[in-house]
Amino acid sequence: MINKKLDKLSKSINKKPESLWSLKEKRGLIIIAAIAMLVFVGYFGYPIVKYQNFQNSLDNLYNQELSSDRVCMAGNDINTKVIMPVEIEGKTYWACCDKCEARLSNNLKDCQNTIDPYSNERISKADAVIVQNPEKKGKVLFFKSYRNYEEYIAKNEISQSK
Repeated sequence: MINKKLDKLSKSINKKPESLWSLKEKRGLIIIAAIAMLVFVGYFGYPIVKYQNFQNSLDNLYNQELSSDRVCMAGNDINTKVIMPVEIEGKTYWACCDKCEARLSNNLKDCQNTIDPYSNERISKADAVIVQNPEKKGKVLFFKSYRNYEEYIAKNEISQSK
């Protein structure tokens, strides 16, 4: 009797262990893992592609006067979407968010005005000619006139092609 029990025990020890999952369950797990990967890549990959497209679109904006409704005048940034107007003393400024709108409304750090980089005159951003900063992609410079921008480029020997 002991020999029978030992034979049974030795057969069960030498027996190949069965898989925890059946073939159908394994296939299901593979499909779920593949779907999870696609969702992960889609969720985290899209912002990267969107950012790269934005950076590429900025290359087309050099040497052009920019529409003021695409520029946050508090942060001096180019935006891809139309942003909110801020009416102050009969002039229209533009802000990308509530925080920037508050900065403009309260004129914190004199953000309604700036210095023309060529003439060194103090000008209102609402009245200025806006161009992309040739040395800082995505940022802008404000000039009294487009002529001042051209003179600034020539004076500083900045390449106009990016």
